[in-house]
Amino acid sequence: MKNLALMSAIALTGAVGFTACSSSNDVAEDTNPNYNPETNKVKTEFVINVTQPGERTRMTAANAGAGTFQGLRHMQLICFTNTPGTADNAFETADKLSLTDFESGPSLDNTDVTLTNSSSKVYTMFLPVNTTNFLFYATALNSITDKFAQGSLGNNLATATTVVTTPTAAETDIKFNLESIVPTLTTITTPQGYLTTILNGIKDAKVDNTNTWASTHGATGAMTAIGNAFDQFTNQAHSGDVRQGSSLAILNMVKDLFGAVNSDYTLQTDADAKAMAEAVLDKIVEYFDVTKTGAASPYTYQWNSDAYKTGTDGATFNTNSYPETQGLPNGSAVIVYDNTNGFSFINDGTNGAAAVSTAYDKFTYPSQLTYYCNSGLWQTTAGKTTSDYPTSSSAWLSYAWNTNGWNGNAVSAATRAVAMKDNITYGAAQLLSTIKLGTGVGTTSEDALVDNASTVTGGVVSDNVFDGSTADKTITLKVHGILIGGQPATSVYDYLPY
Repeated sequence: MKNLALMSAIALTGAVGFTACSSSNDVAEDTNPNYNPETNKVKTEFVINVTQPGERTRMTAANAGAGTFQGLRHMQLICFTNTPGTADNAFETADKLSLTDFESGPSLDNTDVTLTNSSSKVYTMFLPVNTTNFLFYATALNSITDKFAQGSLGNNLATATTVVTTPTAAETDIKFNLESIVPTLTTITTPQGYLTTILNGIKDAKVDNTNTWASTHGATGAMTAIGNAFDQFTNQAHSGDVRQGSSLAILNMVKDLFGAVNSDYTLQTDADAKAMAEAVLDKIVEYFDVTKTGAASPYTYQWNSDAYKTGTDGATFNTNSYPETQGLPNGSAVIVYDNTNGFSFINDGTNGAAAVSTAYDKFTYPSQLTYYCNSGLWQTTAGKTTSDYPTSSSAWLSYAWNTNGWNGNAVSAATRAVAMKDNITYGAAQLLSTIKLGTGVGTTSEDALVDNASTVTGGVVSDNVFDGSTADKTITLKVHGILIGGQPATSVYDYLPY
């Protein structure tokens, strides 16, 4: 994502004490003690200006700086002699300059950051002579304590040395990557193993250790009901199709099975069919909060609560345990059944050659709030003081730099002040999503949501005309969920997809 939310803008300016400029380093060294001919850098003072903080994000104000400036941390300024991204750019480690944290507190009060009052902080650093462009990166938060709320975004800025026009797999290219919630299978194999043990244990129910429940597949006569229950439980009519595999979904699947088999068991008069139903119910009793009472057959089975019993590994899987405990949405857990291998989980997102779900490691935390700028510069050889710079957010943006002694030339030994041409904006952020739902009352179609047949879920539209009639006013639309497409797990230097 690039500049997803332009909710905050930052600019860099600077002041350095130079008195003369010469093409000769010897002359520059004599006239400007802040110039180092060995490193070909000049000592500069950078002033960072912060404008009004953003107001609208999905993240909380504390995590996104909405209404209150949260600070800039882990700042890095990378210097270039050409424009990053217009050609393959390599830079030296020495060209990466780290700025100290710029945050609210004694040095900068949050109330200073308003629409009409800009705040700044001065940094002293050495800029390479001949610099014409900058890449700027920063984060809003110093540390992440809750990745779901605050986000997470990894980077290789500490080791990267190249910016390329065509992304490659090279580790030297600047990259940013979202963090997988479950990076390895070991996190989920234990609960998956327990749940498949339950499903396959019920599926393998037997009478006298010989007659299997599977043998009732396609049965007729007295075995029809218990056979149909097996076919539905194992999805025989849609062999190979996937189903939800969360502990909640599996519990509901078994609960439905219990209702059907218990009804057959209670009404069944055939001894063999009744024995098979009893074997299936006994397996359900083994894994769920179901009781079996009575001295002899027919027994009484009672589903007590929507809960699993403790497994042999000591783990208890309640209705919301897997995969929510691991931080994944319930819909990420997918199971499939085949007559050879029984029930199994799909973790790589494919079932044979078909893509059926999202691989477990593709679910990521949201991106944390970051800042980015790819900018040219204004520089001047005239001396500047703090009072010479624009003092408000609007003035900073509208200031006529090129008519006030500034130019776009490269940094030189004579440069006394530097300003980034472009404001720093969000590199990655969580955007506010606004979804309009119809009220069901009104005179236009905007007051309710219709499908492509001009009908409305939950209501009746007799004439397909929204005219404020009684029928229109009863229209309701129930939204159970919204699916949002994925985002690339890796982006390059400008936060565009890798």
